[in-house]
Amino acid sequence: MEEDDWNDINRIVKELMNKFFSEFIKDFEEFLASIENGSGSERFFGLRIEVGPDGNPRIYRIGGEEFEKESPRVVVVDEGGESGKQLIDIYDDGSAIEVVAEVPVVSEKNVGVVALDDSHILIDVVDPGSGARYRREVELPAKIDPKTIKTLYRNGVLKVKAVKKSVVESGNVKE
Repeated sequence: MEEDDWNDINRIVKELMNKFFSEFIKDFEEFLASIENGSGSERFFGLRIEVGPDGNPRIYRIGGEEFEKESPRVVVVDEGGESGKQLIDIYDDGSAIEVVAEVPVVSEKNVGVVALDDSHILIDVVDPGSGARYRREVELPAKIDPKTIKTLYRNGVLKVKAVKKSVVESGNVKE
């Protein structure tokens, strides 16, 4: 190749990279602006892959409604109306317990949370379209006051927060 050919290739690659990064930065700034003004939604998507007892791979979708509109490149296994084992994280900030759970994407009115006692909650989600039901009992790392449970649900992510019983009893509840 001639030196002019290499210069042309170098110029083309630089132009493509500049275009890619300028589009990326523009999209990212729009995303950040939508979060700041409250019009954006939480976005979470992923896949969990495992090999079943029959030796066949199974791929489970994890994520929000906006991603389900696109056709996946893989076949997603759906067992009994729930996409595998949903993810659950539990946080203890000292005064409260917060549970963040990935649940099926349905209307907010079809999502319920009930305190079974002061150390267990039940997450209950019903998909009226398919009739599928997702129920999960969660053992909490500390006792809570069931009257303080607050929930937030958006795009298949459920957040449940409750004040610890010891904090309520001590009178140190912060609003």
